[in-house]
Amino acid sequence: MDEPTPPAGGHQGDPAAPSSLPLRTGVSATWTALALGTVVVVLILIFILQNLRQVEVSFLVFSGRLPLGVAILCGAVAGVIITFAVGAARILQLRLMVRASSRRTERPAPPAPPLDPPAGS
Repeated sequence: MDEPTPPAGGHQGDPAAPSSLPLRTGVSATWTALALGTVVVVLILIFILQNLRQVEVSFLVFSGRLPLGVAILCGAVAGVIITFAVGAARILQLRLMVRASSRRTERPAPPAPPLDPPAGS
C-alpha cells in the first residue's frame, strides 16, 4: 500500500513548510491592493455608464451640462482631495510639534548658579 504524500510545503520541521512562511509580504499586499483597485474602477465605470442622463451643474460662476454619474464622481473626488489636504496639514502640524519638542529636550540645561559660601566661614 502506498504511503500518503506529505503536503506540498514539506514536513512539520521543514523551513519551507507553509506554516513557517510569512502570510503577508509586500508583493502580496501590492497584488491585493491592485485587485481591489481594479474592482473599484470597474464599479465606478458601471456607475457612470448607468447614469449618463445629462444634468445642469452650477458651481459659483461656472455652469454646464454633464452626465449625472460624472457630476457625482467629480463631487466625490473633490471631497477626497479636501480630506487628504486636511489630513496632510494635520500630519505636518504634528511633525513640526514633535520636531520642536525634540529640539527642546536635546538642548543641555543651563549650568546652575554657583552656591554662595555660608556666611561666617
